[in-house]
Amino acid sequence: MAWYYKEIDAVFIDVPKTASSFLRMKVFGCSPAGTAGPQVPGVLQFDHREIGVKHSNRLDKAILNTNKHKFCFIRHPFTWYLSYWGKKMRKKSFATRGKKHPTYYLDNCIFNKNLEKFFENLIIKGKMLDLPPYTQIVENYTGFISKTNEVDKVYLYENLHSELENLLKDRWSSFEESHMLLIKEIPPSHTSNEVWRQHLALINDDQIKYYKEKICELEYRVIEAYYSDRT
Repeated sequence: MAWYYKEIDAVFIDVPKTASSFLRMKVFGCSPAGTAGPQVPGVLQFDHREIGVKHSNRLDKAILNTNKHKFCFIRHPFTWYLSYWGKKMRKKSFATRGKKHPTYYLDNCIFNKNLEKFFENLIIKGKMLDLPPYTQIVENYTGFISKTNEVDKVYLYENLHSELENLLKDRWSSFEESHMLLIKEIPPSHTSNEVWRQHLALINDDQIKYYKEKICELEYRVIEAYYSDRT
């Protein structure tokens, strides 16, 4: 999904599991996907409209054909997989996905309700793909490998508040420090995080380190492009 925000004259690309719901619904404001349902204002109450969907191998023409600034957030591969697993377990959403959905292969070939088995499946089966699952998702949304420049700026989830402040300072003429104070007061939605943290706590530290190292090796393209100074 993608939303245009008038105040910053930019298009926000919604990459799954990167605080995108928090940003859309609690910070910027959004409308539900599609045309039905009330608008959610967000604390900044930006004027906004949905302009396209991003699921398959490139952005909708409605997004690509605009000359507006496009931005998104991404997340470290290890915690992205944890968050993805936690969301599925929390919602008990185990149904298969269509082949064009960005998590199709994860949902149908790798996912396991046991977190350790999920990691093991990922490490083994991810090597069989041209691009491992999360690298493929980041490529779909940003074009960082193909250099298609589909997104102008990629921000990091781990630096959410500071990255958001930089974005607003750069693109919003009415920005004031009080806006960031309001944003920082918004309680985070950690429901999926609570699920995976409970299960991760049952795995010994050495095994967690092993899984993280292997996933970083698997997703080395994302690590090199965005996390070379932190693994």
